[in-house]
Amino acid sequence: MYRNRRRRVRPPTSVALSAISRRATSMSPPSVATSGRASTITRAAPASGASSGRKQRRRKSPKTTRRDRITKGTEALLQNEREDGRGLREPGPSVDPKTLPGLVVYDLDDTVWFPELYMIAGAPFTKIHGNAVEDVMGDVVRVYAAARRSIAQVYTHDAFRRRGTKIAVASRTHRGKWARELMQMFEIIEDEDGVSVSLADCAPLVDIAAGTKTKHFQRLRERTGVAYGDMLFFDNERVNVDEVARMGVRCVHCPGGVSAEAHNRGLRLFVEDTVPERLDEASSERSK
Repeated sequence: MYRNRRRRVRPPTSVALSAISRRATSMSPPSVATSGRASTITRAAPASGASSGRKQRRRKSPKTTRRDRITKGTEALLQNEREDGRGLREPGPSVDPKTLPGLVVYDLDDTVWFPELYMIAGAPFTKIHGNAVEDVMGDVVRVYAAARRSIAQVYTHDAFRRRGTKIAVASRTHRGKWARELMQMFEIIEDEDGVSVSLADCAPLVDIAAGTKTKHFQRLRERTGVAYGDMLFFDNERVNVDEVARMGVRCVHCPGGVSAEAHNRGLRLFVEDTVPERLDEASSERSK
């Protein structure tokens, strides 16, 4: 049998002691600053421009409320009335009616009127005058002045009448019932007997449904027989204009509603000879 032998531990040499000392010096702990009550470890500040490791909180911009959007849009609408209400042009005397569009299509929200219907509380509506309707919460929906004049021109001008131009509405609003009610309430013009002609009377072709605007135009073509190249479309949303334009429809992008400039651009897509629109005094007074 073997006896248990104790392993002898040799004392560290001077070389080993020197190596341990150097290692301890290189791994020195953070510096400690003594305060009145307790010791706190102080860490070196990061170099300028270096990230502290914490995510910087971004200052959030104030939320835009429904009331803010309505106020801003209404101010733009009133500016439209002041600047664009009387700037429209109409087909000149040399224009061949056959060169005019056979169908003029208008979007509704922020193209013909403002606010957009999703912004308001809705029915019941109260008619203030022919160009403005108040909803149940007191928000006023107004027709853009230039949009009103544009629709009136297509409806009454002799050249458009000889062409047999039809007026249609294509909207994706989910408030179709409200939209149809407002169309009945808004007055566009008075006929020869002094009877008000509503937006619904001027635009009997109404396509209000969800989905892309291309579906609207497919249905309008089936209903009217008008070729896409003979259609003119006004819309405030670029995506709608781009989609419909690829079908061959001549389109005008009009953010902030139909303006005189937008109407004139649309007219020039079909004819070159245009003249300033002739407004009778009675109609100009009613459009105020």
